[in-house]
Amino acid sequence: MANFLNPLDVNFTYGYDFEKLNFRSSDDSTFHCYYNRAKYLPISFKNECIKTSHAIADMAASLNRVPVILLSGGLDSEVVLRSFLESGRKFKTITNRFDNDLNRHEIDHVLDFAQEKNIDVEFFDLSILKWLGSNESLEMAEISKCAYSEMLPTMKLIHEVYFNLNGLPILGNGDFYATIENGEWRYIEFEYILAWMRYCNQKNIISAVNFFQLTPEITLSMALDPLIQNTISTKKHPNLRSTKYLVYKKNWIDVKIRKKYNGAELIQSICDTMNQKHLIKYKNYTSRWSIPLDQYIESLLP
Repeated sequence: MANFLNPLDVNFTYGYDFEKLNFRSSDDSTFHCYYNRAKYLPISFKNECIKTSHAIADMAASLNRVPVILLSGGLDSEVVLRSFLESGRKFKTITNRFDNDLNRHEIDHVLDFAQEKNIDVEFFDLSILKWLGSNESLEMAEISKCAYSEMLPTMKLIHEVYFNLNGLPILGNGDFYATIENGEWRYIEFEYILAWMRYCNQKNIISAVNFFQLTPEITLSMALDPLIQNTISTKKHPNLRSTKYLVYKKNWIDVKIRKKYNGAELIQSICDTMNQKHLIKYKNYTSRWSIPLDQYIESLLP
């Protein structure tokens, strides 16, 4: 793997066999994740989102680039955009638009939200059925060891923003996830989702593809939110996904909680075929790493 350290990410990294930012040397390689300790106790999740927006905007300015938020129509990217709006910093937004309305269900959310907030959205038009399985898409999968073709259109958009639009790409990714296993709360990192980070590392792309994980403080602010802590203590839900959305709504009261999409719902059969035909060789990059949740939170505390 390229010796590239993203200067924006001061919290999270990953690797195999207790090295960092490397590839698997074999199917038996051990996947491991690493985190930095926070420098202070965060005031609130919203405050840390806005601070993270400022850090991204500062980095973009130092590179003579523009922060570009990749809008998916989901709540995570919406919260990123809301954070930038409240930061007062300049930014742009962009969304993949598949031909034949094949991601219209997401485009509708993007358009509604853009109109509500009076922002302009740039669309990147992609002939998705022709592009999936193309040499370019397969090369991106190889570079990133991506096992799921559903992730590749976003990878294409990251590449477009950085190399052709002079932007610094931002994804609403890297959110706090924990679930109950055998009666114990465990924090989990899914290896497959790191394909976006692997691609950026290999291509030397300075990015914020894991916005909610860029600093230990933003991660800790979600972990310490009273709503999250209440779910942990009461075990009211088997995981923290739904509670995370309640944290969003607490901080931005006009958030409309809705079903989560991956953007590929209307082309899922095509993606499934590609995954089995071309990307099955990266299946060993779909493991997960977990740690007791209390131990994870302790590792972040200042």
